[in-house]
Amino acid sequence: MLRSWWLRPCVAVLLVTLLLLVPSVRGETPTYDPRSHIQRPPVKGPTYITASAGAGAVADGDQARPGYSFSVIFRPHRAADFFSGLYAWNTGLVLQVDKQGGGPASIISGDLILRRYLSDMRPVVGGRSFFLGMGVGISHAEWSNQPDAPDGSSDNFSFLVEGGLEWNFDPALVLMGKGQYRLYDRGGHNHSGWSIHLGFGLPFPF
Repeated sequence: MLRSWWLRPCVAVLLVTLLLLVPSVRGETPTYDPRSHIQRPPVKGPTYITASAGAGAVADGDQARPGYSFSVIFRPHRAADFFSGLYAWNTGLVLQVDKQGGGPASIISGDLILRRYLSDMRPVVGGRSFFLGMGVGISHAEWSNQPDAPDGSSDNFSFLVEGGLEWNFDPALVLMGKGQYRLYDRGGHNHSGWSIHLGFGLPFPF
């Protein structure tokens, strides 16, 4: 039982890692040098602030419950301000606050995510693309009214994988839908679980 529990998340993380390393399938896309600081567009594109509603289930919880998340999305042309190679790799940087669960088990996390787009999202105007991502977070887990443990909480690192779609209707509006799995099993309390997120974002002027 224990072996089958950790084997599935490990396989999932391995598959996502391999997919992140696969280059985008676009024959017309030019080759970019990850070390270059001059191949990016001459103007800065928007940074998106998104809000999402959804639902998720925590392993120690009793049922699927509503959840929410807020994100700051740096597309590849903005993520390159932090590390130039992200533009060449068509990869964005996401800062996320995520709340899931409730009742007997809940978890809130602050995450740093690398998001690999499967279509070219380097243009300033954006577009539409499926994505895969992986990240790490600092999580605060709480539990209460559980028959085998007193009420309590803990803070520790968690890890997550994600997959979904970003879609720009125009530069001023982006829609996002994704699924996410978070791994957090500490001190005999398993707050790992899946969640789905549906939301929208607007550009933030910085």
